[in-house]
Amino acid sequence: MSALSALALVSCSFKEKDPRAYPGTRAGERLESVVESYGLQLPSCDITDVGFSGSSKRPGEKLNLSFRAPEECVNRYLADHGVKAGEAVSWPFGPRVIDGREVSPTEPPFAGGDVKRFGWKLDATGKYEYYDSFTTIKGAHFAVLVDVHDPMRTIYMHAVTQPGP
Repeated sequence: MSALSALALVSCSFKEKDPRAYPGTRAGERLESVVESYGLQLPSCDITDVGFSGSSKRPGEKLNLSFRAPEECVNRYLADHGVKAGEAVSWPFGPRVIDGREVSPTEPPFAGGDVKRFGWKLDATGKYEYYDSFTTIKGAHFAVLVDVHDPMRTIYMHAVTQPGP
């Protein structure tokens, strides 16, 4: 193999897409780098069905993350990031008006296009807890939705603010 071929092969391998990345995530982004750039660590327990979108290098691309974990692990993870037990708001929300527009009670608490693009399966007849006080050590703030219908929880996270310098 020529040196040029080897260089091309190595260059391409660094741009492989992380299999946990959602559609639209730039090639070469790795979950570990993106969460680290937000001062976020993944739970210490076993998690499954992990998906993410975001960038460790482009601040305008906010982190979206989802995973499944046992109830006690999710509760500990939320508490470790400043979420107090009992402060959840149930979703679906009641009727509301945002910026003069009537919003359906079943409209997802995150951008609808992202919900669809990431394949997040939110069931308006299900039971969810919504939190808006999740904060990382770098000051990034997340909106979090937890599907609580099953002991194996699904957690959906959307960065509302970017991490500080």
